[in-house]
Amino acid sequence: MFSIGEFARHGRVSVRMLRHYDAIGLLRPASVDAATGYRFYRASQLAELNRIIALKDLGFTLQQVQAILAEQVSAAELRGMLKLVIPASSWVPPRHYWTGRPGRA
Repeated sequence: MFSIGEFARHGRVSVRMLRHYDAIGLLRPASVDAATGYRFYRASQLAELNRIIALKDLGFTLQQVQAILAEQVSAAELRGMLKLVIPASSWVPPRHYWTGRPGRA
């Protein structure tokens, strides 16, 4: 089990973002200490976090991401959805694909 800070580092997101995901029910911690309120995550939850980040990078809103995860949309279905929304010639990957860090040039 990872503390929220450790999990945030491994997932390359902020602790604040993880707290927000918990608050909206997008990514709940594996356990919460009843006495301290500390959140703990399992290593297996990194895959779910990575999928959330990838969907956000593709331009989906958090509400859409939540619906996609809840409905367990397959990769093929997701590709079909993206083809309807974004013509292949106009899609440009987010900047951090080149820099390795979100929000930085």
